[in-house]
Amino acid sequence: MTARKTSRKKASKKKKTARKKAARKKAARKKVARKRGLTFAGARKIALALPGVEEGTSYGTPAFKLRKKLLARMWEDGDTIVLSCDPDDRDLLLDVRSETFFVTDHYHGYPYILARLSGLTHETLAERLEAAWWRHANQREREAFEADG
Repeated sequence: MTARKTSRKKASKKKKTARKKAARKKAARKKVARKRGLTFAGARKIALALPGVEEGTSYGTPAFKLRKKLLARMWEDGDTIVLSCDPDDRDLLLDVRSETFFVTDHYHGYPYILARLSGLTHETLAERLEAAWWRHANQREREAFEADG
């Protein structure tokens, strides 16, 4: 085998090793992020605890709705949830917690905000989902919720 072929094999082997190492690091970061934040199963428990909320789909992803009105849905990346949100609250969240909450160009002009599940706490998501529920609930549902509360 010539020296040229040997050096190519070594370079190829180094690239493969580097790619494997990068993939392991990425997987470890995801695992750590999941431990710090919520999973979709946790989000499901919070959402379905609200009165009248049903699980369905929206754009091919799991979603939570109140009388067919979207409260939240999973985003395609698997770590982000799309939440119905008052525009004033959205602006505040984007200013204060930009590491967790964000908006893409697609959602500008719409009352939704995106949140990374890995950056959310149980309390924050419960608060956001309850606020979304209040936005879409009718007076009778609100009164019943307050009576139970």
